[in-house]
Amino acid sequence: MHAIRMPETNALSFGDDASISERVRDELAVTLAHGDAARARTLREALDARDFHAEFAAELGGLGFDSHDLAGVMAAYWLVMWCLVHDAPLPAAKDAAPVRAQVARMIGPSPLVRDDAQRQTMGEAMLSETMLTHEQVREARARDDAAALRAMADTAQRNMLMRQALNLKKMRLTASGLAR
Repeated sequence: MHAIRMPETNALSFGDDASISERVRDELAVTLAHGDAARARTLREALDARDFHAEFAAELGGLGFDSHDLAGVMAAYWLVMWCLVHDAPLPAAKDAAPVRAQVARMIGPSPLVRDDAQRQTMGEAMLSETMLTHEQVREARARDDAAALRAMADTAQRNMLMRQALNLKKMRLTASGLAR
């Protein structure tokens, strides 16, 4: 039996190619606009005004992840969604680190992460979705909007089941990452 080679941390890092960033923001704006071209243009302008890497550092820096590391961004996404589903605060860096390691083990062997452009595309898309969701959760909590939080939690649960086959409701944060 052959051992799966795991990438080093820097093998999961991604860059800042402006053309890739523009494409990711274009696709995000079109997706969020649901076919409304005028709304897509407005959303695109709003996305251009944001620096998701700086927001990640300011809002999720306590997790101890790098916003240019695909495993770190994906782990932050998982944790933001898990916290939303469980109505829990974000964990401390020492408790979040095993989730990043878990994600790195999961995605490291994938051929998709070997290509720099693909890593950046995945990383920026997930970074954007993470920060937009985190912002919506923070705003709903600030206005004490339990109905909005329930709806977001249901959506997060459904999306994680469909996209990544993760049942967040049945998972708990452990020393090994997220586990059932």
